[in-house]
Order: sequence, then C-alpha cells, then structure tokens
Amino acid sequence: IRDVPVRFRTKDGRIVNLLIDSNVRYDTAGNFAHTRCFIRDDTQRKVREARARLLLEETKRSLTMLDNFMSRTLHHMRTPMHVMQHTCDLVAGKLRQNLCATSSPVDKQNVQLLDESSVHISNTVTMVDDISDLLRFDQGSILNVKTVQVHLKSFGLEVLSACAPTDSTVELALELSAGGAAWVASDSEVLKRIMHQLLSNAAMATKAGRITLKIGYQDARCTFMVTDTGPGLSTAQEVAEGDIPLVFQRFHQELLPDDLVDFEAADTLREKIAKGLANRCTNSLGIGLSLAYHLVQAVGGELRYSSIPGDTKFWFSLPAAAMKPPLDELGNPSRAPVEQLNTEVCVVREAHDPMALSGVSGASNTSGQIKRKPGDDVIETQVVQAPRKKKGSGEERFMTELRDSIKMIKKECVASQGLKAEMPPLILVVEDTDICAKLICMTLRKLNCATKRAENGQVAVDMLREAMPGMYSLILMDLRMPVMDGLDATRLIKQELKLDTPVVAVTGDSGPETQKICAEIGFDDFQNKPMKRNQLKAIVEKFTGHSVK
Repeated sequence: IRDVPVRFRTKDGRIVNLLIDSNVRYDTAGNFAHTRCFIRDDTQRKVREARARLLLEETKRSLTMLDNFMSRTLHHMRTPMHVMQHTCDLVAGKLRQNLCATSSPVDKQNVQLLDESSVHISNTVTMVDDISDLLRFDQGSILNVKTVQVHLKSFGLEVLSACAPTDSTVELALELSAGGAAWVASDSEVLKRIMHQLLSNAAMATKAGRITLKIGYQDARCTFMVTDTGPGLSTAQEVAEGDIPLVFQRFHQELLPDDLVDFEAADTLREKIAKGLANRCTNSLGIGLSLAYHLVQAVGGELRYSSIPGDTKFWFSLPAAAMKPPLDELGNPSRAPVEQLNTEVCVVREAHDPMALSGVSGASNTSGQIKRKPGDDVIETQVVQAPRKKKGSGEERFMTELRDSIKMIKKECVASQGLKAEMPPLILVVEDTDICAKLICMTLRKLNCATKRAENGQVAVDMLREAMPGMYSLILMDLRMPVMDGLDATRLIKQELKLDTPVVAVTGDSGPETQKICAEIGFDDFQNKPMKRNQLKAIVEKFTGHSVK
C-alpha cells in the first residue's frame, strides 16, 4: 500500500496528518516473513488541499455573484432604456414631419442618428432579455414556445439579412437541400434568436471567407447548420457525460471540477477565467452560445458542434411535424400538394477583395491632390487632370501650365508656422462601434477638426505605419475592440513605431486597474465614455494647440 492518509493523536492531544507506506515480505515457501512500514508527515499536503478547495469555492462563488449582479443591474436598465426608446421615436417622428416641409440636410442627419440610436437601444434591451432568460434557464425555468408554420427559405433569408455586420471580405450564403416540406412547425421567434446568436458568433470569428446557413432534412428531421471558415474552437477539455460542453458555458469555457485539485491548478484556473472575462478584443459578454444551447433544447433539439481550423459547424435538428393543409374558400382542408423544399444556394452578401480598386486606371493621365478642409471627417482626395503637352508647344509652355495647376503656399506661412499652419488638426479616431465613431467625428467637425477612423487597433497601427511623419495630431483610442485592443495597439505605437503623437484612452472601463495599465503603457490621457463636447474640446486644445471657439 502507498500513501494511505491517516490521523494520529499525539501525547499532548494534537491531531497530526500522516501518510503510511507499507509492504509485506514472504519467504520462498509463500509464508509471511515480515512487513515494513514508513510514516511521513502529511501536514503540508493537507494545507495545500485546503487552500485549493477554498480557491475553487471562491471562484464558483464569484461567478454566482456575477450572475446576481448582472441580473439586478440589468433589471434597473429597463426603465431608462424604455424612456430613451420612446424619446428617440418621438423626436425622430417630429423631424420626419419637418422634412416633408423643409427637406433640411441637418434634419436628415439628425433623423439618421436617432434611428441608429434606436437600433442600439433595441439591441441593449435584447441583451437584457437574453441574460434574464439565461439566468432563468439555470434556475430550471421552462420556456413557453408558440408553434407556428415557418417557411424555411424566407426564414433563412431573413435571419441572414439581419446578421451582424461582417467584414466586406466575408460572404453570407443560404444553402437549401431538398428532402421534405418547405415549412416546419416551430416557434419562429425562438428560432430567430438561436440563429442570431449562432450567426453573430460566426461573424465575430470570421474575418475573411464564408458564413453559410444550411437548411435541409436528415433522418426525417429538419436540420439547421451554421458553418464558417474562421480559425476554429479549442476542444481540448472533455466533460463528463450529461454535462454541458464547455463551449456552451456562459462567461468562460473552463472546466470547474467538483473534486479536489492542487493549489497551482486552482490558481491557474482562476487566472484563466479572470483573463477571459477581461478580454478587451471582444465586445461580447460570452453568453451567446450558452443561450443558443438552452433555446435549442426549448424547441426540442440538441445543439452540437464540430470545429477544425477553417471549418466550424454548429447544428441542431427539429422534428419534421406534419404541416396542417391550407384551407380553401369554403374553409375545408385544401387538397393542393404541400410545397416542397428545393435544393438551391442563395448568396445574401458577396465577399469583396479589399485590394481591388474599381474605376482606377493606371494609364489615366491624372494625379491625386490631397487637401484637408475644416469640418471634414476624412482627407479629401481631389482628382486633378494634369495638363497635356501639345504638339509643337515646346517644353517651356508645358511646364508653365503644370506650375499653374499646382496650388502654391506662401513662403512666410512655412517660415513662421510650418506647413500645418494652413490645415486643421487631423485626429485619428480608433473605435469599433459605428455610431460611437460617427458621433465623435461629428463633434470634432464642429470643433473645426478633420478626422479619420480606424475600426480596431490593428487597422490604426497599419494606418500610422504608412502615414507621413506628423500627419496625425492626436489619437483617440478605444480599449475594447476586436482583432487588436487599444492597449496592444498603443504599446506598438509607443514602443515599436516610436511615435510621439498623443494617445488618449476613451473607454467605458474606468476602473483604477485599467487606468494604471494605461499609464504604464504610455497613454497621454484617460477619458471615460460618454465624453461631452467640453471634454473633447479641452482634449483637442491641450494636445494639438488648436484654438476652438
């Protein structure tokens, strides 16, 4: 026997933990000869087990507290979301009435902003509903489904058209396979929520390639499958039979063991979970696949997946319940044949090559003249036709026309204040959310600044690497972004590119730990969202020297 834990009482009454190793020796005839016993102190092992147990229990308790906190907090968000939703709708309706009479471009822009704000409010309300439903599922609640007839092709086209925006290099397609009726009996709203989560997950993972929704029949069941060509999922850890697969767990994909583990393993597990929750490369809460898993069970299916690099699949199947035949004019069941699902492929959104340039000819006799105007949110490139050399005109006449086509800058402007004196400051806005970027750029235009936008940290680093020295006067950097977050991007800007352009963190994460990390990396300032106009004005004046009236 080896490592048998025992408890001994000492003479002074203390309990000590020991480990016993023992072996038995027999003689050549098979008779017992003697035994040897070794006793070792087991106190340190017991201490490590106790620490690991406490750490594991604390981790589980922290996740439970996170559930409760989100549930209570999001509950209190419903009322202000309700007020904001109705306010946007009322103001937008009033502006639309004014547009019918005046056609003001300002009103058109305001209506567009209000519509986009309304969409974001609706998305926030949907997120609140998703988290609330997920917590109810964990408490054992059952979702009430309302069965209706769902037309498969129309349903597929609708959910793909409403898919979260993807890069232009990603193709969205619907593949239908014959083998059954064109209709299926299920809850259409629940199916839409499932598809929204699966397609959003695919969109976040796929930066180039194809996302496909496949609908068809297999073993007398209607099967829905979402495939993508992203990098794939990690499936290293296995779970016990009957447990939810790790990929469908909320907030994190780490296995929380019920039995004891050593302290180092418990500490590593806690660090992995904390790192995943603090991941700044994604704006998701980590609940989408978990919610989809429970919603699929609510409609009578089982969500499954397989993943290798370049081919990730999520699928589930539903019973192909017989569809009720339509009624004729007399109210009797129609004898017309039931519509069947046909095999076809519908491309909802084509992928575009980002390197392709349309309408540009290398042989054209044009040159690009770059100019920056106050109030522009981009640098305007004006195509200028270069003067052509006429037959018999001579070299002198050609050069004269060329000089006349180029705008000259006064020498005194360059000598006293430099080339930048005639141009407003150009500010790089690094923000992944379209509406946030648009609002910041609009405010900067009103402050007489020009702007350019980068969708994430990687795009910003590439733009700065290709830009001329001193091109940008200021960088406004969000922290939580896909591909590359603001922290890694600023670290590259400061340490690798060696740029002295001021970088200001603009984020909703205002914790002291985040501010400390930003200071260590080298951010020049730290601002919380939402930023008011006066805050933005002060930042512009502080770091660019641009006087704003």
